[in-house]
Amino acid sequence: MIRTTLGAIAAAEESIKAVAALRLPVKAAYAVSKLLAIVGPELEHWHKQRIAWVHEFGSPTADGNTAVDPAAMPQFIARMNDLAAVAVELQATPVALDLLGDVEMTARDLGALTGAGLIVDPEQPKGVSDGERQLQSTGARR
Repeated sequence: MIRTTLGAIAAAEESIKAVAALRLPVKAAYAVSKLLAIVGPELEHWHKQRIAWVHEFGSPTADGNTAVDPAAMPQFIARMNDLAAVAVELQATPVALDLLGDVEMTARDLGALTGAGLIVDPEQPKGVSDGERQLQSTGARR
């Protein structure tokens, strides 16, 4: 099980997609594809809620999109911060770093993935992911 926050998963979204797009050893590809399937519904919730709040606090723009009104930005940010702090327990096992072999990725991607607890280094003592650390500091529960 991976204990993290919705915000940590959202912050790792592009990174896990980048890793999933790489040619990986079959076991690593399988593990990453399982993670994608599990985080997908969490990310869908994140994006649906964000879009709903953009429409709630926003106005149509000249190009037909919607943007949060500057006066409502503090309320929008407060709601997004609350959403980011929501505790998430993923019924998955983190991908072991050594399973990825010699895959090349950016430090930003690796930081986002380890920060969300999606990738772990089995040679390091069991640490606490950034998402889990946030849970501990806020006492948040889902």
